[in-house]
Amino acid sequence: MKKALSLVLALFLTAALLTACGGSPGGNDSTSPPASNKGGSTGKPTESAAKEPATVEINRVIVDVDALKVTLTRYEHKDFYGQGMLNTFYFTIENNTDAPIKLNVERLSVNGCMLVEMGDGAQKMMTQPGETNSEARASISDKELEKRGITAIRDLEFTPRFVGIDESLLLGGSDYLIAEPVAVQLPADPGFAQTFEVDGVVILNEKGVKITVIRVDYDFDLGKTRDGVWLFIENNTGMNIEVSANGEVNGERFDSTSVFLYDQGQVTKGKVSFDYLSFHNPYLREKGIDKIEEVSMTFTVSELTWDLFSSGTTLIDRKEASATFDVNGKVR
Repeated sequence: MKKALSLVLALFLTAALLTACGGSPGGNDSTSPPASNKGGSTGKPTESAAKEPATVEINRVIVDVDALKVTLTRYEHKDFYGQGMLNTFYFTIENNTDAPIKLNVERLSVNGCMLVEMGDGAQKMMTQPGETNSEARASISDKELEKRGITAIRDLEFTPRFVGIDESLLLGGSDYLIAEPVAVQLPADPGFAQTFEVDGVVILNEKGVKITVIRVDYDFDLGKTRDGVWLFIENNTGMNIEVSANGEVNGERFDSTSVFLYDQGQVTKGKVSFDYLSFHNPYLREKGIDKIEEVSMTFTVSELTWDLFSSGTTLIDRKEASATFDVNGKVR
């Protein structure tokens, strides 16, 4: 699935992270897994929320190799022009190579929960040859975190990935460098502890992979083109994994190009993920399906690699599972 989505994610990198841009997982209140008293949960902290200051100075070199140097300078939590609160991380990039280089922040997790890559918005994440003090910034909206039951950032982990850009192309480029993963801890109340409570039905639990169905969600994106099912994925395999899925709705099978996990099913070791098994709803309507009553799913779990064209070792091969839902979309 990562092969099919790589180009799409390049275009819509910030869709899941900047509320003003719309997108994943959902652009309005109906698109996030509901609170437990409504038949499901994104999970919520059981202790008091962390109270981070508005600005935290970090000034930590996170990459210094192959003529590239990146410093994570500071973190800010502030309003984004009246559109909601943003958590913004600032970087300085020294590019002593002979080519334009773009920094991507990938395999991102907050408090142990995966998110789509951190977006750069309109900010400058690409540097030109010889630039030695280029400032870049990447942001995550509070709204996106709250959908997953995260009220404050305590632990941030990500992998810096540098891509050489061919400026003659609208899109394109190849890996210049994949750096070592970075872990950052922000100040928090001593009693703060992030946990996730999920109200759903476990449909797969083997070889360290556990998948729980939470509920159906309609009109997932702002364009109202996706209907589907929220899943909670836990990875205790000891390796980074990628979950791919296909499925039937109410007994109707769909082409694999119209069914996918929106956040790519990527879960690094020891982490969890709220992901959305989405179906192209014009196809649902063509088949006369207005309400999702039953979903039959087939999961394959493989070791996650950086190669877009091949996967690592297959851990679970075409495991079948199913779930049924009431008229309100709650899993039975």
